[in-house]
Amino acid sequence: MNFLVVAHDYTEKSTLAKRAELRTRHQARIKDLARSKSLMNGGVILSGGNPIGSAFLFELPDRSSLDAVLAADPYMAGGVWERIEVYDLAIPNPAGMTSR
Repeated sequence: MNFLVVAHDYTEKSTLAKRAELRTRHQARIKDLARSKSLMNGGVILSGGNPIGSAFLFELPDRSSLDAVLAADPYMAGGVWERIEVYDLAIPNPAGMTSR
């Protein structure tokens, strides 16, 4: 299944410091997920040049697998993400396009 995930950061000023502190561990986790082909794409959500959240496209067997992936992320465990939105995502594969 494909999932679109939007993770909203806490709005406290201390969140930027937490994000910076956990960034290396978060990025290592993201790289592992990309290598395993579970993470299709993702990035930071910016407002005025400042991070306010993250967005991801995942391909995983089911919602419980996604929940486990999110729970293990340093930004979730470390108190950077306040709220997570998850959407089932249908990704068409038009004729002539190759899948990843």
